[in-house]
Amino acid sequence: MRPGTWHAGSVRVTSSILPRAAALGVLGVLVAACATGPSLRPELALSGHQQGVDATPTEEVEPDEPEEEPLPPIPVPEDQPSWASCTEGTLEVPTDTDAPDIQCATLFGPLDVDGGPGTIRIELLRAVPTEAEETAGPVVLTAGADTSSRQAAIDLATGDHAPDRPVVAVERRGMGPATAPDCLTESERRGLTAAGAEGSDPAARAEQMGNTVNGATVACTDMLRPALSSHDARHAAADIAVLKDAWQVDQIALLALGSGVDVALAYAAEDPDGLARLVLDSPTPVGVSAADIERGRARAAESALDALAAWCVGADCALGPDATDRLTGMFDRAADSGLGPVTVGALRTTIETHLTGLAPDFDTRARELTDLLAAADDGGDGAREAIAAAAVLGDGRFTAVCSDAPGGATQADVIAEYDQWAEQYPRVGADAALRMLQCAAWPSQDRPAGAERIEVPVLVLTGAADPVAGAGATDPVLGALQRAGASTLTVNWAGTGHGAGWQSDCAADQIADYLDTGLLPMIAPSCPA
Repeated sequence: MRPGTWHAGSVRVTSSILPRAAALGVLGVLVAACATGPSLRPELALSGHQQGVDATPTEEVEPDEPEEEPLPPIPVPEDQPSWASCTEGTLEVPTDTDAPDIQCATLFGPLDVDGGPGTIRIELLRAVPTEAEETAGPVVLTAGADTSSRQAAIDLATGDHAPDRPVVAVERRGMGPATAPDCLTESERRGLTAAGAEGSDPAARAEQMGNTVNGATVACTDMLRPALSSHDARHAAADIAVLKDAWQVDQIALLALGSGVDVALAYAAEDPDGLARLVLDSPTPVGVSAADIERGRARAAESALDALAAWCVGADCALGPDATDRLTGMFDRAADSGLGPVTVGALRTTIETHLTGLAPDFDTRARELTDLLAAADDGGDGAREAIAAAAVLGDGRFTAVCSDAPGGATQADVIAEYDQWAEQYPRVGADAALRMLQCAAWPSQDRPAGAERIEVPVLVLTGAADPVAGAGATDPVLGALQRAGASTLTVNWAGTGHGAGWQSDCAADQIADYLDTGLLPMIAPSCPA
């Protein structure tokens, strides 16, 4: 750990469940490098005569490939926070499965990683799947600002693709009840989701969206001060370091979902020797503009809508055999205020929330979604109100997303892209252009330094139609990993949704094998939908 960066060792680490304190020690670091065998010289195959002696023709022997040796096992914690069973109202635990052991704990870490005063609660959740091995080292999960890390851990441990080891979630600041801000009005939440007034005038829509964003930003930044800069990915990574120190281990295995990639790379930048494994599942792009982010999400959203319509053909869904036309018609009517309170933004958000959910299975989520959409299209007031209530950004997610956002776009940027995007992505393009403004008024902050080196191989997984990550999201992520000298392998999943390891047996097997051995497959596998 570089001097003058994190100061986790200068604060006490305690549990909110039992009144005891555990002093943080200064830990050594262990470099886990991938060892290879010696270079082997190919054997020579001989035939015919050799130095006047009759030689029996020999079978040709293929040169031996040097085999990489597995990395050391993921460390098992030497100490633990004070875990206790938890059934918080904000978390959903399925009751129709063999429920894993779910426990919560709280640590206290530095509010300001650069040495400022104050501490902050770090909310933890440990889910131990029923098939988990007792001696298996845990994997630390961060879902970044896309969703609750604790809920993602529950969904993983209770799903069909549960790992055989404990999953420990470190909640992103602002995403859990202990740190969640309450700064937005219901009107502001709906305004951020609606992305400006409906209609075809991009200037008018951009102006209204800008006004909504300005009001929301003032409210939330006023509430967060003087700790405004403490909700970014770098501070989220420091919270993971507090857990590592509490465990008294030198390294952790880190599973980053979606925008958790920002947290993972910030962790690697500060403590490059502190990683035993690194998995990036469905990472969002890093180091790109707001326009690039929203363009990629619009492309992926259109692909996801096409996939939903194709699923309907074989599934006899409530939208009927003409699901493509019906979905397009719903977006057109929403744009013209023909679906009552349902805006294009609320319709898009509802669809993406269902399609990218981590639990239950896709068929169940798609069936529930198409039943809801058909009811709303047929005039059902309850269905329309349910869709209209969708929020693209809750209070905590708004502060977390904007703390990591690239430089804000301008209303002129929206106007410049509006017509072209509306043509390229006819159902969501105009809405996507306006969403560039979501963080436009947020105070600018320095981006975390990129990781200079990553010693462990990195497993990356990506989906074919993922509206959260967006199309082409892995390219800038792989570039960042390459600059850090990391060896990588990308698993492409042909399915629709977010979180390949949550949805696909094939992807989950790749993650499990990598966590066990630290080795990447020789050939990148493709996982079917």
